[in-house]
Amino acid sequence: MWLPEGLTERIVGILGDSGERWIADVSGRCAQAAEEWDLVEIGRPFPGGSTSIVVPVVNAEGMALVLKLAPRPEWLEAEYRALVYWDGAGAVAAKAWSPRLGALLIEAVEPGITLKEADVSEEEEWTAFVQVAARLQGAESEPPGGLPGLSSWLTALERSSPNEELRVAQGRAREVRASLREGGRQVVLHGDLHHDNLLRSSSGEWVAVDPKGIVGPREVEPAAFLRNPRGRLLSLPDDECVGRLKRRCDAIASALQLDRGEVAGWAFVMGVVAAAWADEDQGSDEAGSWLRCARMLEEVHRRVAGRP
Repeated sequence: MWLPEGLTERIVGILGDSGERWIADVSGRCAQAAEEWDLVEIGRPFPGGSTSIVVPVVNAEGMALVLKLAPRPEWLEAEYRALVYWDGAGAVAAKAWSPRLGALLIEAVEPGITLKEADVSEEEEWTAFVQVAARLQGAESEPPGGLPGLSSWLTALERSSPNEELRVAQGRAREVRASLREGGRQVVLHGDLHHDNLLRSSSGEWVAVDPKGIVGPREVEPAAFLRNPRGRLLSLPDDECVGRLKRRCDAIASALQLDRGEVAGWAFVMGVVAAAWADEDQGSDEAGSWLRCARMLEEVHRRVAGRP
């Protein structure tokens, strides 16, 4: 099976020998999933993806679906639980799940143009985010069991790194976190709701894919959207970047009736978390661009909160 560029290196870098064994066996797992779920067509994997393989498939009834395979089943289990909880309201529907194969079958979104690829204005971008986030957070039932809490992600603020710039940012992020509300109403968060994970369906609606499935305060959800697309944001001068991020923050907070200071604060904190993950997985060079995003978001938080 053809694999997306860089995927083998990332998985082996994270998992070592077990990652190599999974790569060698992935074609066999795909064949087992096809047999188990009656898939009659298996396409070429989509490009991209950091820790999973995503393959277009068709079942015996002629339905277009998407098969996801990951080397650790738990990497897909939270996604499955979140999709089942939302039941197609704002996100793709889950069709089947196999912990044994580390495989998830979901509905396909056609034409599936990402928000990043779409030729739309900045206002249309954040409007798409708001529409999807509102639907995801509209569920009235309690979050299901088995989903990780936000605190499991925030441990990245405590882990030591040889990267001095990151350590300083982690310290500032811990201070900001202490000022934010982590209690109150808890919802199922997508956790990675940005331009690449918002797809336009044939009806014209935007639909979320690839949720991480964590439980936390509503104000955390805009964080990933605010810091993306990273390359596009970081091509701007700092002042212009901060201005754009603040306008996004203001608009999203107003539309979703969220506290602006909380949204901006969590965006900074989660930006540092993303930098810490990048430092662990890909090294300080990759972490540097995430840290620059985090600095811009820290300035947004200062302005919103009225801090010196």
